[in-house]
Amino acid sequence: AVYESIRGLGTGSGIMARITIPTPSVPMLAEDCLILNDVQESGNVGTLLRTAAAVGIAHVLCTSATAQDW
Repeated sequence: AVYESIRGLGTGSGIMARITIPTPSVPMLAEDCLILNDVQESGNVGTLLRTAAAVGIAHVLCTSATAQDW
């Protein structure tokens, strides 16, 4: 009942989590970085993040028009 009253969409997967999103910062990077520029599909964002993790890229920057990475 609580989930039904607070979910934002008309449909959902029935999964919810409460997380703390870290405050973004743009450090000077001396290593590889993935930049997501206006990637609209959340599935594509997830694929790119998993691929970056698989090849050892630890830093990802997303523009404001990129789909949520959380």
